Amino acid sequence: MNEPAFFPPAHQRALYAVLEEQFYVLLDSFEGPLDLLLFLVKKNRVAIENLPVVSITRQYLAYLELMEEMNLSIASEYLLMAATLIQIKSRILLRQQIDDEDAADELGEDPREEIIARLQAYELYRKGAEYLAQQPLNGWDCFSPAETGLVNLLDDENQADLSAEERYDVSLNDLLAAFLQLHERRKADQERYEITHDLINIDEICSRVSETLKRQPAVSFAELVERFSADIPLVVLLFFALLEMVRQKRVVINQEAPLEPLIITAGV
Repeated sequence: MNEPAFFPPAHQRALYAVLEEQFYVLLDSFEGPLDLLLFLVKKNRVAIENLPVVSITRQYLAYLELMEEMNLSIASEYLLMAATLIQIKSRILLRQQIDDEDAADELGEDPREEIIARLQAYELYRKGAEYLAQQPLNGWDCFSPAETGLVNLLDDENQADLSAEERYDVSLNDLLAAFLQLHERRKADQERYEITHDLINIDEICSRVSETLKRQPAVSFAELVERFSADIPLVVLLFFALLEMVRQKRVVINQEAPLEPLIITAGV
């Protein structure tokens, strides 16, 4: 039996057999209940709009039973779809048993319409996703001359006559040489930045705090941060410097209440 070409490799590896109207399927994975339903529709070679709910429901439930026998966990959405299929199947069988057309009309529209619409939408998105997946990715599977900068390596005469259908007879060594030239040129174009840090130690910060307290009797921690700078490493050093000055009793830190400003005053 030929494998269905519509499905990706994971589904093409499916092994199935129909024995006495029982359906068995072993797959790497399904992406969801609609994925399984679409597989069953394609396997039965029927159009989605002619969905045979009764037989599809039987095959769907057989798949869930097989999962239980194999001790595989069944996601809740599969069980919800099973309940939906059983409900649709019951409504179809009920309509078939009613002889009165008026009474059958009171049961509403075709119960398959919603599930058919969902399957058609899923198939559309699936085909779109497969189409996009098959397209070459620019910068991965293929490279345009404009993006790689190889156009600039051609001489002016060839560049002026460049056309979409033109082909260049180049060897692997030529491509490697062009790549190395491009790489070296880009390295030369890159700006270099030198990051420097002002060297400062805790003793210097302690001296600056003492000078500040000589000019004013009290200062808040926030004021000191503003004076020193908002640079985080320097703020950390300031905090450690204050702790050291408290240990040496050179300053006193007070706070009237939690979350209130820290007030630093000169020690005794």
